[in-house]
Amino acid sequence: MMTVQEIFSLRMTGHIEEAYEEARKLYAIDKGRHALSAMFWTATDVLKLRIQAGRTDEALKILLALERLLTHVEIPEQLMERQFVSCKKLLEKASSRKQLYKKASKHIQLGIRGEEIAVAYLRE
Repeated sequence: MMTVQEIFSLRMTGHIEEAYEEARKLYAIDKGRHALSAMFWTATDVLKLRIQAGRTDEALKILLALERLLTHVEIPEQLMERQFVSCKKLLEKASSRKQLYKKASKHIQLGIRGEEIAVAYLRE
């Protein structure tokens, strides 16, 4: 089992998924302030990765877990609260873009690289 310091070191070196898994293990047995902090910050990193990968459904689940996690903090840090709001806005923006993309016609979805399809569409 890794310590909080080791988890943050993993996170800072870019090993976000591994840091998140270790934070989950630690938080499962230690609900203390430091373990909660490690869980929160690694989860926000993973949430951002999921959004970048277009996996907004998974990102939403993580956001809801973060919201529950913040209820266990006696006095939430302002930085945590701001980060939560930032993640929520980021997810909302990504979700709305995803909805627009789904509604767009195939020739619009393809953009510049799909010029030949757009031309064929216009000929029809």
